[in-house]
Amino acid sequence: MERVDYQSVVIQDLYNIERSGDLNLRPWYQRRPVWTPAQRAYLINTIASNMPVPSIYIRHHLDIDAGKTIKEVVDGQQRLRSIFSFLDDEFVAKIPGYSRRMRFSKLEKSDQARIRMTSLSVGYLIGATDSDVIDIFGRINWISKNLNDQEKRNAGFFGEFKQATLRYSSEKVGFWRDLRIFSETNIARMAEVQFVSDLAMNLDLGLQDFSQKRLTDYYARHEEEYPQWQNIKKRLDWCFDRIGQLPPDLVRTGDVARTPIMFSLVIAMDEKRPSIKKLVSVVEKVNDVLSQSDVSSGLSKGQREFVEASKSSTQRIRTRTIRHKFITSLM
Repeated sequence: MERVDYQSVVIQDLYNIERSGDLNLRPWYQRRPVWTPAQRAYLINTIASNMPVPSIYIRHHLDIDAGKTIKEVVDGQQRLRSIFSFLDDEFVAKIPGYSRRMRFSKLEKSDQARIRMTSLSVGYLIGATDSDVIDIFGRINWISKNLNDQEKRNAGFFGEFKQATLRYSSEKVGFWRDLRIFSETNIARMAEVQFVSDLAMNLDLGLQDFSQKRLTDYYARHEEEYPQWQNIKKRLDWCFDRIGQLPPDLVRTGDVARTPIMFSLVIAMDEKRPSIKKLVSVVEKVNDVLSQSDVSSGLSKGQREFVEASKSSTQRIRTRTIRHKFITSLM
């Protein structure tokens, strides 16, 4: 391959090239178009929200026999198909500034023009052979093999629940950092998104045994709609707003900042709705009990069980139930 030539190309120009027959969306090495309606709508929402979209790669080479240049989409076929389909009014998507999902033709003319004139990054692969194309496929997609479970959910789901929990988690990034609930590394690997998703599922369904499959199934069930989010968001806001009113070091320097304990604290707060004064007392007691190095000395049976449930298998329903009963008893 000679080089990769990166250019900014507006959506309307790509649309025109495809409609003229000069852009091949399905060369022999491309996968079949399999995006779900939620994936397509999420992409359009991303574009309309002025958020970044990954680069599209197009092989640009000369067909000597035909006497013309050929443009083949190497990576980005499903993104382009979704964009073109939206311009053709084939599905609806959430667009900022509109109260319901919209078809392209129903948008204000200014919003139509803004979408049509959005620039996408296109990497033109100049002089790429078939072997180059296969190699590039592998290099573009290699990282997917190393994703953790939450990163895989983020990559695989695009619907209402995913969007709500991702947005909420990102809005709380200052909160996570300030109280040291999540490290920078954990945030980079989406641990806080899994935490919020797990909380939302438990607030919706009641106390659950955690498993990655259970959470993934919940994502799948709420790919199209998640009407309960507004209620769950209010409950989460109530809890986190009050935790934010605590003396910061009371959270930062104690075990309550550990995610299994914070999870149980939030679930208990949602049930009991303690005052700030009572919440301070609860957090002080939780930190004090968990700081005991010798669980056999000076602790009651309930306290000892709480300590043990906070040490091992912390996400199983048995240990979650023990922690929940203990913390609610303090409220």
